[in-house]
Amino acid sequence: MLLAEDGSGTQREKVVPLAEARGVPWRILGDQASLGKAVGSGPLSSVAVTRSGFARKIETMFGDGLE
Repeated sequence: MLLAEDGSGTQREKVVPLAEARGVPWRILGDQASLGKAVGSGPLSSVAVTRSGFARKIETMFGDGLE
């Protein structure tokens, strides 16, 4: 799961524990506009990526932005 750095802290407090409880890796990556653009959408505060190849492509769009 990818979260926008300028997304709501309230949303992050809700989704991060859910992801961690289910063993879903997550990262804070880019802002809402660039995260949405990466998946062909408008601004997004979070994105669940289920295909590893697509996740790697998004990583390359942001360079070393992943932790």
